[in-house]
Amino acid sequence: MNLFVEDCPKQLGRIRETLEHRDQEALYRCIHTLKGTIGNFSAEPAFKAAGHLEEVARTEDLAAAQRALAKLEAELDRLQQTFRFEAEQRVTSDL
Repeated sequence: MNLFVEDCPKQLGRIRETLEHRDQEALYRCIHTLKGTIGNFSAEPAFKAAGHLEEVARTEDLAAAQRALAKLEAELDRLQQTFRFEAEQRVTSDL
């Protein structure tokens, strides 16, 4: 979980960059990689948001991709907050 929390902003940065450059193939690969990582955590809302963005990445609808990315970012923010909370709880229970 800690690695995901650390790496997630980098992955989102790559997604934003490929979207800005309209590099559809690189965008799809970045999203697919992130979606696979999310799948390891059974985080259904974030996984679905990544899947939607992955579908939109196959089109050239930049506005739809921006909206899908905003939804994914919101879901990932929620997921990272959950992970941070769980990590804090483990530290507290270990004391």
